[in-house]
Amino acid sequence: MISNKYIAGFFDGEGSAMILTDNRHGGIFRLRPVIKIAQKTRGILDEIKKHLGFGTIFPTKTIHTYQINGHDKVLKFIEEISPYAFLKKEQLFLLKKLIELQYRKGSKPYTKKEVKNMVIIRDKVHLLNTITKSNIKQKYPKNLIMKKYE
Repeated sequence: MISNKYIAGFFDGEGSAMILTDNRHGGIFRLRPVIKIAQKTRGILDEIKKHLGFGTIFPTKTIHTYQINGHDKVLKFIEEISPYAFLKKEQLFLLKKLIELQYRKGSKPYTKKEVKNMVIIRDKVHLLNTITKSNIKQKYPKNLIMKKYE
């Protein structure tokens, strides 16, 4: 039987917690937390999805990727898995922090300070991820994102 402890170990070895940066029209950037677990065979990913009750599996010819999008689902994954995570516990903590910054009432635009804090979190996650993967580059550097707020 699969458990949250097992998923945490599997995630530590085969998964990634990241913050993707999307460039919207007019120089508006969107930072979105994403969880991914990649595997050559699909079976274990189906079991993880079944156990958690959410996420999507994207198959290709060479690899299958279990992906979690959306604040509520990413936060649920973090709450269930982070107590048992070891190698990627800090990335999960930072994703949670980003989600907390992005959750707010009303539809006011983010302030310069809020955006700066979000980009700092994104860059910390990126730096932590480069420890295990080399040659990862940020597509949208901090100065490009902050240009809109000058």
